[in-house]
Amino acid sequence: EAHDIAAGTTSACASAVILQTKPPGPKLELSLQSLKLWEALKQDLGPSVEFQQQGSLLVAEDETQWGFLQDKAKKSQANKVPVELLSNTETFERNPYIAKDIAGSSFCHLDTTVNPYNYAFAMAKLAAQQGATIMTGTRVVDLNHNANRVTDVITDKGTLSCGLVVSTLGPWTNTLTEKVGVTLPLSPRKGELLVSMPRPPLFKGAVISARYLLSKALPTEDKATQDKTTESKTPTMTAGLYASWTKRGNLLIGSTREFAGFDTSSSIAGCQALIQGAIRVLPFVENLKILRTYAGLRPASADGFPIISRLEALDNLIVATGHEGDGIALSPVTGQLVTDLASETANPWLAKTSLKRFAVEA
Repeated sequence: EAHDIAAGTTSACASAVILQTKPPGPKLELSLQSLKLWEALKQDLGPSVEFQQQGSLLVAEDETQWGFLQDKAKKSQANKVPVELLSNTETFERNPYIAKDIAGSSFCHLDTTVNPYNYAFAMAKLAAQQGATIMTGTRVVDLNHNANRVTDVITDKGTLSCGLVVSTLGPWTNTLTEKVGVTLPLSPRKGELLVSMPRPPLFKGAVISARYLLSKALPTEDKATQDKTTESKTPTMTAGLYASWTKRGNLLIGSTREFAGFDTSSSIAGCQALIQGAIRVLPFVENLKILRTYAGLRPASADGFPIISRLEALDNLIVATGHEGDGIALSPVTGQLVTDLASETANPWLAKTSLKRFAVEA
């Protein structure tokens, strides 16, 4: 770890393990598998991870969004996701703090929140108990390789000989793979969030706006605007509401989506968009005091699906990245896929997560 455990992307994410936001297809199927693994994993990790399966409420602010939600609910139900459509009145019965002019909502009782910090530290503790040595404050600076194998990992604290290397550098993965001549179809996507001062929570589970899902589908800048050397390009930012309470009573409010290189600063525009979006759906937010703002980077693959793959150029180097905002949700199944890949165990998902799906020289 270059800094401390959970100091990178994990330190600047929300808390979602959500099914009903996933479109039908591979990501939803992978999320369902991961949730099953979460059920077993939470027993090993203990209560500190704050695994709270209290459901999520996906809210439509207008009739257009309501039509979108109704269509989405049907598709989710057809794919074995238990989504329940709620009218305006039924939504208030479930959560009386929702704005009174919403059109309707959908609810999925399987959706879950966790504490990302505690999860990372609990995983590190469990790994150490099973023999792992975790080196914090240690930056990987290069790789030695011979023919098609990595022989050494060079850090700023010394050189480590290796038989197998697994890179989980998230949006920074290319800083390592480019040292061996491989550039992955991967970009850092910035997300800004707000945290309120603590107070007794007003609802359980997560509240998400349909606008948040629609923001994922909106066109953003083209590939050229992702080039951080092109200063004349202005990134496009979209925003939608994701809100959930921590155990301590802080309300997490997210999130923006923006390709802005490796910039992790909070912006006035981002904070305004989050506050305005939150107040539209949860009017009481207007009276909350904001404790802090933060922004993080999510690893966005070119097709929005994780990359869990060996590099053809170096067959003992595995990369696991490209999860974007689903890193926490998909982490258990990612661990399983990396294990299967490392042990050369057959798993049909590995063909779908392979770099071979892209036209890149891996």
